[in-house]
Amino acid sequence: MSLALMSLIALLIVIAISCVLPFNVGLMSIAFTFVVGVLLGGIKTATILKEFPVSLFMILVGVTYLFGIAQVNGTLDRLCNTSIRLVRGKASMMPIVFFVLGFFLSAIGPGAIPVTALLAPPAMAVAHKMKINPFLMALFVVNGANAASLSPITPSGAIAVGLIKNLGMPDISWQLFSNTAIANIVIQVIAYFMFGGLALWRRDSKTVANSGDSSIQAEPIRYERQHILSLLGIAVLLFGALVLKLDVGLLGIVIGVILTVLGCADESKVLKSMPWGTILMVCGVTVLVGLMSQTGGMKMFIDLMASISSPSTLTLVATFIPGVISAYSSSTGVVLPAFLPLVPGLVDTVGGDLVSVFSGVCLGAFLVDASPLSTLGALILGAAAEDVDKRKLFNQLLAWGLSMSVVGAVIAWLLF
Repeated sequence: MSLALMSLIALLIVIAISCVLPFNVGLMSIAFTFVVGVLLGGIKTATILKEFPVSLFMILVGVTYLFGIAQVNGTLDRLCNTSIRLVRGKASMMPIVFFVLGFFLSAIGPGAIPVTALLAPPAMAVAHKMKINPFLMALFVVNGANAASLSPITPSGAIAVGLIKNLGMPDISWQLFSNTAIANIVIQVIAYFMFGGLALWRRDSKTVANSGDSSIQAEPIRYERQHILSLLGIAVLLFGALVLKLDVGLLGIVIGVILTVLGCADESKVLKSMPWGTILMVCGVTVLVGLMSQTGGMKMFIDLMASISSPSTLTLVATFIPGVISAYSSSTGVVLPAFLPLVPGLVDTVGGDLVSVFSGVCLGAFLVDASPLSTLGALILGAAAEDVDKRKLFNQLLAWGLSMSVVGAVIAWLLF
């Protein structure tokens, strides 16, 4: 068996394991890389370690460190509650409010998982109080956060952009962001009318106190010193990364260290809140994909996908396959580092538009995340009110998540 085939089989095994077992496939990928590359292939360890994505690691650490501070000290929670208070109350607007809120909070840096964890409890409480279809509210929370998942300063957006830049590609961060956002908005408009949005327009909603979570509305929201400094730090990160084009990871670390020294959060709690498991997954799978590039396994994988594609269907295929896998696996930790490096070779082999195929892979990876087998779907399910039929909600979320692999592929094919 050739080294190329062994490296491809190793990646396929890692993807399969990520779908069914709760192991960190990043560490597993590094183990496979050592066995296949060093022990069986005779490649020097130093050559293998060169594939470790140092710059991507620093981006993830910097971004998650800074927003870990904002999450631990309650800044993000206050932003959420302030936004809810600004809405005076129509039931028909509440899913839209949570979509916009999720999009905004996710876009400025934390990403979909912490934002969904933050919004799911108040959103599902609002749905319960106002008798809004919990499935409708769940979709708007998850897809609002996910619509901004490719913002250049979110962890997932940084991963996608970092992986693409590592391939020697130009900066297409804003195209990825806008394409993902537009596709999610189109789908949510359809979902709104499918699952009770029109009926909500007939409701009378008088005050935020009637339509929101009373625990949120009872006390005045106070922004203290640490919250104001944290918001200022986020603003500096946005300006530095987007306008001055500074390295977002290193800038995030500098701002985070300053906030920590100023006493804005307990650093031990911040470090514990950082998604180290996801960081290891992304970097580990990237190392294995690097081995595939060295041995020829990447070309074999490209040829496999190219055999079922044509120039007119490549975007559809490149959205559907990652979508199916992502319904059971990690979008950022497995799907992006496994599939994004394939895109240039696929386009060279089959034909098509690079930005469209990159966008399709990213859309497929995240659009299915309402599945209760994913982190976001599980957070929603856990936040549902006690008298909600959770088995029914589970089945609805699962059916929606799986169907999005098909719907997302068609939308990517039509829009991108």
